[in-house]
Amino acid sequence: MRAYLPGLESADSVRTVPNEVEVAFSRPPDLKHPEYNNLLSNLEWRVARSKNLHTCEVRRCLVPNKKGGLVCKCHAPFAIAEEDFFLEDGSWGPERLYEFMNTWVPALTVNIWCNNDIKLLSNSRETMNVTFYITSYQTKKQG
Repeated sequence: MRAYLPGLESADSVRTVPNEVEVAFSRPPDLKHPEYNNLLSNLEWRVARSKNLHTCEVRRCLVPNKKGGLVCKCHAPFAIAEEDFFLEDGSWGPERLYEFMNTWVPALTVNIWCNNDIKLLSNSRETMNVTFYITSYQTKKQG
């Protein structure tokens, strides 16, 4: 899992990278190309920049809090860390130098070319919450 690649370390550096909105409609790298691995790395970088940058917006992720203000339901900005970490209490985090980059899985990013924000479930409480959420979502009452 990643939340950082060179060139994605601040708002200023991200702005210098073109936002290829239609990157998902590009052709995949040719497996026979001698620079295939470099092309694949470049594809991950382009997709991460274009699809995994979190932008808070009203009616998308900003919701009212108890004090009447707006907060991001995705908990952005995310914690910055100079290296990956996993602590005994179950808390974890990827290397992230820009607080608005979602976490992604490189293999998914280069194969499905879209936002694949991911969360590592490291304890039973988080696993139970996600299971309850998914079950509730899938078994909604019909009107």
